[in-house]
Amino acid sequence: MKVSKATAIAPAVLGLLMTACGGSLDKSAVEFVGQTKAAAFRLAGSADVFQRDNDLVYYDSVNMLMPSVIHNHDITSLRDSIISLAFDTTGVKTHDIIDDYLTKAAMRTGFDAVPTEDTDSVRLNCDGYEFVTGTVANLTAEYLGYCVTTMYYLPGAAHGMTTRYYVNYDVNSGKVFTAADIFTPEGLKELPAVIRKRAQDMSPFTGPVEISDLPSRANFYLSGSGELLFVYQPYEAASYSQGFISVPFFPYELADMMTAYGLKYFNLDDIDG
Repeated sequence: MKVSKATAIAPAVLGLLMTACGGSLDKSAVEFVGQTKAAAFRLAGSADVFQRDNDLVYYDSVNMLMPSVIHNHDITSLRDSIISLAFDTTGVKTHDIIDDYLTKAAMRTGFDAVPTEDTDSVRLNCDGYEFVTGTVANLTAEYLGYCVTTMYYLPGAAHGMTTRYYVNYDVNSGKVFTAADIFTPEGLKELPAVIRKRAQDMSPFTGPVEISDLPSRANFYLSGSGELLFVYQPYEAASYSQGFISVPFFPYELADMMTAYGLKYFNLDDIDG
């Protein structure tokens, strides 16, 4: 198993990131740390099942760009939200959580996972894999959008699968916010129909979609152009071949459904009507 490494992002790199996102954050007040681990496992007994000469090999890796400083905020809730989304647990010992996750991911194949040497050859010729990455989707002076992507392929499956889920963070207040924070209960009930109508309008480009509910986990983030994107996973609203279905709205289009916090956050609290 590879030794994990933690490296702070160089200020120049972070500056480029913020320029691309259109933000103007004080670079000294925002820091990220990279956490990377990888492991390879022999799937004991899989040779007989798959009629192979040797047992299959499963390869796992985790590559997370974790926030370590956001101004003077206590970012425990932000880190917990990211870790929970990536690994379905919480805790302060991230390295231990990742180690445990790597083993459990391999065991989800249904075979005992026996650690084996992690080499370039194994990585390129594995029979199954799971890759978890955590990246910054959008960063401005007011907003951090964080994306957890999981890619996996189980041996013998017809194809692999990829998911993307987002954590949304109010940089000014130091608060993780969800759809329930920015939309009223009544607004959340109305949203699926509004999203469905917009997705139908997009169908000449995306293909046919079937939307009857919010995305799983009420999944959304804010794009660099200021749009609020509701993101559906493959199979969730359309066929696998159509991939992710992202349905965009400018916040003012949804103002009638927003809470006081949502209106204030999007600078819509002075909107008429």
